[in-house]
Amino acid sequence: MGQHVNTFNKGMTSDVSIVMQPDGTYRYLKNCQLISQDGNNYTIKDCLGNTRIFQINIPYATFNGVGPTITYQTAPIPIGFISFPDVLIVFSTNVATEGGGYGEIGKIVYDPYGQGIQPRAASPTNTYSGYVPLYHHVSLNFTTFRQIEGFGYEETETHKRVYWTDHLNEPRVFDIGNPIFTTYIASGSLVTGQQYMVLEGVITHGATVYGPDISLGNVFTATGAAYTDMFGGNIPTTAKVISYYPYQLLAFTPSRSVGNIKFNSYGAGTVLCGSKVYFYRLADPTAGLFTSWSYGSAPIHVGTTNSVTAVPANVYFNFTGGGTTSATLDSGKSVLVDITNIDTNFPRIQLAVAEYDQLEETPRQIIIVEDIAITGASMTLTHTGGTNLGDLTLDDITLFPASILNCKTITSNKGYILVGNLEERSEFSFDTTGITSAEIGAKFAVHEALETSCPNILAYADISPNPAANPAFIIAGHQYVVTATPVTYNAVVLAVGDVFIGVSGATAIVGAGSVRPCASRNRYNTTAGATVPDYIQFATGGSSWWTYKNPAVASHKLGYWSNEKYRFGILFYDLKGNPFYVRWITDFIFSNYNTTPIAERVTTAAYDYWFLKQKGISFSNIVITPAIADQISGFSIVRAERDKRIITEGLVMQCGANGTMFRPTAGINPANDSVWSTSVNAPKFNYYTFISPDNQVGFPMPNYASGSNLEGGFFLDPTDYTGGGALYMKSVDESTQFETRYILPLTADLATRKEKIKNILTVNEGGIYLNFGNDNFAYWNFTQFGLVSSTIDNSCVGGLGSTANPDRWRAVAGRRTVVELESFLYDYTPILPATIAYGDLASVGLNKLVIDVTVDKPIQYGGLSDTAKANTLYISTGHFQPMTAAVKAQVLSGGNYVFNNVEIWGGDCFTSLIDYGHSLYDPGTPSTSPPNPASLPHSWGIKFPCQCNTNYDLRRGRTVANNKMYATTIANGVSYNPLRLEGYSYNQGYSTDGQQFAYPALPVNFPTDTLFKTRTRFAGEKFIGELNDSFRTFLINDRKDLNVVYGEINNLVSKDDKTIVFQNHAISTVPIQERQLLSGLSGAETTLGTGGVVDRYDAINTYFGNQHQHGMTKTENGFVWFDMRQKAIVEIRLNEGLWEVTKATGLAAHFSEAFIDNLGNTVQTQPINSPDFSETADRPIAGVGLTGWYDPKFKMTYLTFKFKNYPSADKPLAKDFTIGYYHTDKVIIGFFDVTPAIAHNHNQIVVMSKNPQNKTKFYGAGMASTDFVLGDIVADTDSEYMCTTAGNVAAYASPPSGSLFTKINTTNEVWVMNQPLALAQSTAPDYLYNKVFGQVIDNEIHFVVNPQTAESFDVTNMEQQGNNVYPTTVTIEAGSQTATETVRTTSVNYKYIWDKLCHNLPSSSTGRIVNKHLLVKLIKKNWTTNPTTLTGAVKILQWVKSYFTLKR
Repeated sequence: MGQHVNTFNKGMTSDVSIVMQPDGTYRYLKNCQLISQDGNNYTIKDCLGNTRIFQINIPYATFNGVGPTITYQTAPIPIGFISFPDVLIVFSTNVATEGGGYGEIGKIVYDPYGQGIQPRAASPTNTYSGYVPLYHHVSLNFTTFRQIEGFGYEETETHKRVYWTDHLNEPRVFDIGNPIFTTYIASGSLVTGQQYMVLEGVITHGATVYGPDISLGNVFTATGAAYTDMFGGNIPTTAKVISYYPYQLLAFTPSRSVGNIKFNSYGAGTVLCGSKVYFYRLADPTAGLFTSWSYGSAPIHVGTTNSVTAVPANVYFNFTGGGTTSATLDSGKSVLVDITNIDTNFPRIQLAVAEYDQLEETPRQIIIVEDIAITGASMTLTHTGGTNLGDLTLDDITLFPASILNCKTITSNKGYILVGNLEERSEFSFDTTGITSAEIGAKFAVHEALETSCPNILAYADISPNPAANPAFIIAGHQYVVTATPVTYNAVVLAVGDVFIGVSGATAIVGAGSVRPCASRNRYNTTAGATVPDYIQFATGGSSWWTYKNPAVASHKLGYWSNEKYRFGILFYDLKGNPFYVRWITDFIFSNYNTTPIAERVTTAAYDYWFLKQKGISFSNIVITPAIADQISGFSIVRAERDKRIITEGLVMQCGANGTMFRPTAGINPANDSVWSTSVNAPKFNYYTFISPDNQVGFPMPNYASGSNLEGGFFLDPTDYTGGGALYMKSVDESTQFETRYILPLTADLATRKEKIKNILTVNEGGIYLNFGNDNFAYWNFTQFGLVSSTIDNSCVGGLGSTANPDRWRAVAGRRTVVELESFLYDYTPILPATIAYGDLASVGLNKLVIDVTVDKPIQYGGLSDTAKANTLYISTGHFQPMTAAVKAQVLSGGNYVFNNVEIWGGDCFTSLIDYGHSLYDPGTPSTSPPNPASLPHSWGIKFPCQCNTNYDLRRGRTVANNKMYATTIANGVSYNPLRLEGYSYNQGYSTDGQQFAYPALPVNFPTDTLFKTRTRFAGEKFIGELNDSFRTFLINDRKDLNVVYGEINNLVSKDDKTIVFQNHAISTVPIQERQLLSGLSGAETTLGTGGVVDRYDAINTYFGNQHQHGMTKTENGFVWFDMRQKAIVEIRLNEGLWEVTKATGLAAHFSEAFIDNLGNTVQTQPINSPDFSETADRPIAGVGLTGWYDPKFKMTYLTFKFKNYPSADKPLAKDFTIGYYHTDKVIIGFFDVTPAIAHNHNQIVVMSKNPQNKTKFYGAGMASTDFVLGDIVADTDSEYMCTTAGNVAAYASPPSGSLFTKINTTNEVWVMNQPLALAQSTAPDYLYNKVFGQVIDNEIHFVVNPQTAESFDVTNMEQQGNNVYPTTVTIEAGSQTATETVRTTSVNYKYIWDKLCHNLPSSSTGRIVNKHLLVKLIKKNWTTNPTTLTGAVKILQWVKSYFTLKR
């Protein structure tokens, strides 16, 4: 008699023929484990089952106050688990739709207990076994179609953050350490106006019922301090009420509303003089959440008291700028900034400032100056000065994060976070061709006319409005806001907040209400035609004037240069407040001042004022479709930094020559100047002095000195010229002070006036410059003049000087620029030939020319090509239009949102009235060269309007306007001797337009793709204790794109210091700050990287890949997954490389046939094996796909294959199966009946949940009459039921009949696998071997008796070494021969002898089975009469010995 011993140490193999079955293997094993006894000998043992560990809360459906009673919705199911060392986080929902719905986040805390774990004890009123809900909201958009993947990161005890993604929503983060989620608010402690969330139980507040998913929801705003807890009846728990945390803030980059930011007023403080550009951001510091910074405000200047007191005292003139390029100056002020449309979901707001305290182009510093709690949708924040809450860089402001809408996979490694397979924000198509533009204007009163009396001509009158009282009269062209009613103006009844513009002939308001001066621009016109103002009300303390000295005016209505081209674009902001690319709108040329005069005089009964005009622009027909509106929070009209054709502007004055010396002339009319009135002196027509305010204060102007022209311009008439006699200057008194105001503009077309500048020179007061220009003339900065009249006369009709001494009146010339042109400037006078030189005696020369310095620039901004437009950088104009619901309602037209008459200012042109000391008093000793007589010195000041790069009113020091020209009665006036020179100290920061904060244009052919399925992004590096959670911000360029040939990324996984990325058809590593890859993964060392965070990716294998995200299993050594394309289980070990498990273990053939359904259909009917590996094939929680988990207790990886469970009788039933892989010996153990929808390795234990499926017979709507037998499992809604009493079901009913079926599991139950547990909610442990999800399972093994003899044999008897190895049935097969026997333990044929079960084998109907091999099948049934009740002991099988007899 022969013997054959079957051992089982080499696992399951089924690919080979039975004849060739390898020793130590078996063909099939079910619901058993392979246990190593001593490292060499292995035994097969019944598998441990799983045990209910806790239940997830079921949301409520209805509430009835009688009882009280509630009804429940369908039970939820966990859709994700994330672990901390002592806490398991559970994500759950019952929603099974694409868009998702309510979700809950909860936790369970574990304490050590024996070999396994014990849930922390439940509260007396909580039946959910220690499960603690943390957050419940209908807008979490959870769905069973999207399983959650993520990780926990414990920074501190108070910051335990969960980062997760579900490939539907934006990646999100939840801080379980935040006490807000576990601090329960007692009744009586609510704060009116604050929001709260009911996590558990039911309350009533204000007669409204709240609870998790009751129809009115679980979030409420308190209207009082108390609520009523409805605990009792069938409500199983007391209420848990917490302070509400907005769900929007869970997103990595939350959506938020964006508002306007603008100047309010000055206060007291220590802010330094200069211009300030303000930004704000919203924050939740406890969550490490900080939004990107907003767009920048228009520059807001901060001035101070002048260093030289005005004479007489004058608030307007005493307010000036301060600071220089080398020094800063404390203004003594604070700046108040208004911010509107604040998103109150955030708890805090921060204010930052870029301080241009010294330079125009570069901020001295960018700092955070305020951080306060948000108190409402509109707030006023204060920059006090002297406070720095944090330094910022330009990049902090201008680099915006990538906008990730969702990602498929997420991991972290080395302090960095990585996401892969992304949907990102796209650039939508927007047509700007229909947008129209038009020039608009504004005018500001700058000076009283006062033409009637000589003594008044020096009075630079303060005509500032009183911001604290109703105006004495309304000025035409000025703007006013109604602050109290009733108010009627010009027969129009006005409401609070209405802005009106004064009109000619209407100087009074009617009513007892209040109006105040303001600077306003129109936001848009409503569909009904009403204007919507955006105003800044004037205030005291430096912001109550009509001119650009007022920061309200300068920041809100700064104009544009005449006859200059500007490029405008539209900038949209996404729902997170981050900008899109700019779309070009137009290149707009503003009119010249000969078409639109720079100034005008308005005379009424109430006032006689000079006004200066500013230029702005309006845009209309901005059409935004609802599809675009859904993607944006607002838009801005922006402009490019001016591509300057006009460099600067100034007043031209004549020069005269005497031999080789030339100098500026002094008179209004050069005919009355001695230079022109003597034959030895002749006009020097191509030499001019040029009084440019920009140059006077040293404003940097590239191309000013070379390659430029004097071009265009407009003429001004001296307003004090009376038109009679020879007098062209007025004397105030006999103290020799003169003033001329060149304000009256004369119009003419001077488009052809243009002369090239050959040389240019700036000369200080009294300066002498030798060898100037091509003629090498000496320039003397002194003036002299004599008038025709021979007597002193201050009556406005006489004259000064004497024909006998024409050079008697002399002075030192003020600082100025001297220009040599290639030719002389031509006069404009229509009655004279065009060849007459400007300043020629024949042209009279009363009028003075304000002219531009230009450069030849036929093409600005690079032209109008698509490339030129795309290369443009744009800057803020201070405009932003929120897209709120209220705004949309006002502009809705024809189904679109149409914005008309959008007024845009925010230019770079300060049109100002310039005051200048032309001739400075100097009674010094006469000299011969130049002559400087000791008697009759004079002072002469002029005023003229001019466009400037500088806010000239903010220059600091002694000025003509502030202190007047020197005279014997004006001792503090501007003079040369005594030395009281005009002040030209100017802080260049006042001229900034914030050009550093630029926005790029939309590139040419920019892709509109949103899906980047092979892209990874990274963020970090995270530091413990960091204030800003660095995992939440992904910068635009921090990305790596993998090869698209290998399909989409399905997994990013990390272990130790390695991160591996799995595509459909490839496996790669993504080294993080790694310069060399381990040779074990790729087989050879890679080349060195560049040393960045993620410089490259290194391919490991391009044959295998992974298509099922949730089948990826992390093990102690690496990862295991199933490649559906190759039908292979694959393992990668970090230190060993890649291993195809199924090929090595002989299961390849099995998987080639595993994906044919019960009807024999091919794989196309089963989405698990969809040819395109679509997302619908990877939804294991919804019942189709792959789920995997690793059991560290047994060193096992389990892969569960889930097939679609069709809800109709004519479709196949589920054929889910689980296969187990034993890592120690690299062998497949076998199959298992545990088929969870989701499973998770939580710190050495495995938790899981089940989705209901019809397993044996169809049960559901439309079912036919069906007989059910013991053990049949059916599904209904959220539970599985087992037939425990055989019978017939004639028609579908829900739930199944309690007389036939027993509920065995529900989706909201969480089970623990392979762990002996004592349950907190049960008096008896609900665990045993061979029971999973409430179902008793059978054990089965198939092995081959093959002694490899030459002859056939029959087995006479068999010994099974082990404990309790009684099978229920024994089947033997050989070829076509089959024999089966049901084992009875009372049978004499089955006896235990010395720990061996000894028995004969069954015979067929023809006798003993004889063959050269024998397939033996042992099945152990573990229940007797009730398939939910376990019977029998645990079986352990070490080996099987067969005794056989050869048959010749």
